[in-house]
Amino acid sequence: MRNLSTIKLQRFFVDFQCWNFKSTDTLRDQYLKSINNLRKKIVEAAKENKNGTAFPEGTNYYKLNWDCELELKAQEAVDQCKLDATAPAEYSQLIKNVASTCNPTKVLKNSIPDWWNNDVQKTGVDNPPLNKQGLEAFAKLANGKATKIGCAQKNCNEQLYVSCVVNEPAPATGAAIYEVGTACTANDQCTTYLDSKCKNKVCVAGRPNPNGTTTTTTTTPTTTTLTTTTTPAAVPTTTAGPTTTTTVTTTIAPRGTTTTGTHLISLFFIKRDDWEQYRSQLAQGFVKMRNGNARQASKMRRMTYDCPAEASAHSSAAQCRNAAASSANYDENFYAINSNTIEHNTAAREAANTWGLEISTRTMPQGDTERNMYSSSLGIPNFANMVWETHSGVGCAIVRCSTRTNIVCHYSPKSMGDNRQIYKMGPTCRRCHDYPGTRCVDGLCTP
Repeated sequence: MRNLSTIKLQRFFVDFQCWNFKSTDTLRDQYLKSINNLRKKIVEAAKENKNGTAFPEGTNYYKLNWDCELELKAQEAVDQCKLDATAPAEYSQLIKNVASTCNPTKVLKNSIPDWWNNDVQKTGVDNPPLNKQGLEAFAKLANGKATKIGCAQKNCNEQLYVSCVVNEPAPATGAAIYEVGTACTANDQCTTYLDSKCKNKVCVAGRPNPNGTTTTTTTTPTTTTLTTTTTPAAVPTTTAGPTTTTTVTTTIAPRGTTTTGTHLISLFFIKRDDWEQYRSQLAQGFVKMRNGNARQASKMRRMTYDCPAEASAHSSAAQCRNAAASSANYDENFYAINSNTIEHNTAAREAANTWGLEISTRTMPQGDTERNMYSSSLGIPNFANMVWETHSGVGCAIVRCSTRTNIVCHYSPKSMGDNRQIYKMGPTCRRCHDYPGTRCVDGLCTP
């Protein structure tokens, strides 16, 4: 019976693998099911249009997948605590606020249906379904070209702000919101994206069509227990030889400082706010390990971007190895993607998510008699580098090799090693006085 229960739990657990601590997989699942249930009404020609009439039946109509980057864009919007937050370019955004309650779950559950139903019941969808005044929210959510969505929320002074970002701009006024016709029954009837599938009258997007609509890479939630692959801390005895890198001219370090030449792709790809979030959440005790939350950090430093470290990361990534390398001056995180055309921000997020999620299925030695000492046997080399207490700088680079993309980050000063403490446990910021001139901001010792 216990085994059966375990199987049931694994079957229904949805893991989106997003690194946004301000939301949960439960909320993501709630948002996603809500919008896809509504979109299903289009292909079913449900009689839920204005005055009980049917929606014009949709054809070549797609299911939405959750997108972690769109979620972050939505989070950036609600973090401003205002309704006129600027929508990200090339996307469509919805945002609203409602009076907060002690249990906002019901409010969040109804957010997307409220946007949809208010437009439908007040204005109605014509045949053909052209965008018009009064259908602004519906047109964004029902857009036939859309395939991805991300939503987020924040409580601002007793007002709950909710935002969703869709990966396609809303159709212009007078333009069709979706195609009208018979819902799909076969894969070849789903034509907007190559290799799409038809499932229960709804299309499931394949890959972008180079001659038509293009989209960015999406991380689709899985229903299996999360596993991650660890990266060796040193160069293995046998590695693949160097391959040719792509020549691209680019500006490299922030603040206009160029630390390397123009023959490698470099990107200050993870904003300082993102790095601070990883360390901030850990310092405040919000990071989950396999056996519970990690303990708080008493003197976690706020990192700054390090241009010399970036130059070093370039040198390492440019060798196009297939594993991490050792460095005399820096600790290294390494990640490789089997594509040399993947969009930079997507590659960066994938790398950061993979590194950060190492701890979700593993642990740190934080028992009452343990001192949080690192060991390579823990299987968390990349996560440990991200939250290593004495790291004060980070520099990163992306390099396109002949068949893949390498992402490397170098941390300074070099500190990581077996039998060394990852971070000092204790009440958040209790020991910030060890760093003269710092104060506690978001759980981090900040200059």
